Order: sequence, then C-alpha cells, then structure tokens
Amino acid sequence: DKLRHLKIFEAKERFVDELIDSGLNYTIIRPNGFFSDMRDFLDMAKKGKIYLFGNGEFKLNPIHGQDLAKICIDKISSNNKEFTVGGPDLLTHNELAKLALNAWDKNTRITHLPDWIRKLTIWSFRTFTSSKTYGPIEFFLTLMAFDNEAEQLGNHHLVDFFKEEVEKEKIKNSERQNN
Repeated sequence: DKLRHLKIFEAKERFVDELIDSGLNYTIIRPNGFFSDMRDFLDMAKKGKIYLFGNGEFKLNPIHGQDLAKICIDKISSNNKEFTVGGPDLLTHNELAKLALNAWDKNTRITHLPDWIRKLTIWSFRTFTSSKTYGPIEFFLTLMAFDNEAEQLGNHHLVDFFKEEVEKEKIKNSERQNN
C-alpha cells in the first residue's frame, strides 16, 4: 500500500480501497516479493556479474508461491485485516546476489551503480515507453531503493529455489544439446 503511486499497483490499490469501503468482510494479503521475481538475479549471475544500485545493503524477504498459498488459507478468515508477508530469509541485496552467483558456481562479482542511474532509468522508461513496459521496470527498480521487510513466514528458502532453477536450466540445456 506504500507503493500505490507505482503504475503496477494503481488498480490493485483502488480495488482494495473499494473493498474496504464496501462494508464486506475482507482479508488483504500483500506479499513483499516472490521467489520467481528473483530470477532476474539468477539471469545476471549466469553471466558472472550482478549489478546493484547503491551499496546493496537494503533488505528484503521474498516468499515462495507455495508458502504464500498456505498463508492465504491460514489467514482468509481474519476479518477486516491486512497482512504484509514475506519468506523466512531476510537478505540484503548483496547477500541475494551472492546466493545467485553461488548457485551458478561463479565468483562473487558485484558492481554497485550510483542511485542516479536507477532514477534516470525509471524516468526514461516512464517518459518514453507505455505503462505496460515501464510498470514492471518501475516496480523492480523502485524496490531496489529501500528495505522491503515483511513478517517472516514460510518454509521455502531462496537458496534452494536458486539451486533448483539452475538445475532445471542445466537439464534443459543438456536436452537441447542432445537433440
């Protein structure tokens, strides 16, 4: 709800406002990030280098989809409440980058970019592309600029997700080579 000014959240938060004002019972669950969103780090790590903005010390705790599903079931009867939930591992961007590089057995090569580049990138995409294009980019780059901590829940760990994703990719590449 603190990011309602971002294009990707506008419609969602308008719906939340309407739901709260409707008089119906509600339960609102806001995950602070998903494991699947962290694939961007794996993609960079595959090439051997990760780029971060600032000093890389902002923290987040993304959540696995299976853990989120269980939380939704557990909290659905919590009438008129809002929850921000995350996974069990609270990581800095630097730690997240290292996990991704380790998953690919790469040396730690992290480049820290000045924050003005992030801001210029957001401005450029907002100015020169459609909301369909800039929405996800604006979201990702905005989240790189502050701590995004939520209640630590779930049993799935990002390190395991990264290892599984790398293994899947290696198997897929091996099958392509054999065909």
